[in-house]
Amino acid sequence: MSTTVSHVDALAAMSPRRRAKEAQERLERVSKLIDDDTFSFLCAYNQCQFKLADAIETRKRVRGHKEYTLRDLISDDERVTPGTVWYELRMRTDVEIQIVYRKIAKVQQMLRGVYPLCVRTVVDDRARSEAIVERCIDANVRPDEVRNIEELRARGCMLPRESDETFFENYLERNRSSCIDRYHTLQRQQSDLMDTRLRLEKRMTLY
Repeated sequence: MSTTVSHVDALAAMSPRRRAKEAQERLERVSKLIDDDTFSFLCAYNQCQFKLADAIETRKRVRGHKEYTLRDLISDDERVTPGTVWYELRMRTDVEIQIVYRKIAKVQQMLRGVYPLCVRTVVDDRARSEAIVERCIDANVRPDEVRNIEELRARGCMLPRESDETFFENYLERNRSSCIDRYHTLQRQQSDLMDTRLRLEKRMTLY
């Protein structure tokens, strides 16, 4: 709270034109940390502040150098202050951070689900069932009509000279390789999301 008050006091002590210039200088320093739409909005906002500052100076000259503030030029229901702008940006960034956290949690859950399939090396009952279902789908046969490898062979879904052992082992190796690729893809997604989270949290400290 003390930091906010000191900023308010500093802004209040500045002339309107200096206030707008200071805001633009700070904005330029953080331009790479905010999205283009937000940067463009704040630039437009600062331009409006410059115009209002010019209007104040003009009225001071016309009215004998009497001090006018932005409150004299803008009605209460139209006032936009730097504090409200930064507050809105902070709230928007906080929402973005929460979305990224949810995405990270989802990717981590998927990683936990894929990992056991990456290290699976034994042809168990689950692997046998998956292999039979996969071959049924490839052969346009309803999986629920095939209960075991013998029925699969009886329907002509096995390749010539393809033994039961080779059939299951080939499936397991293909599946494991595919899961490893999927795992690495998810790891890259997690790394990108972590970088995004750090960038957003760093941006938050600037508001």
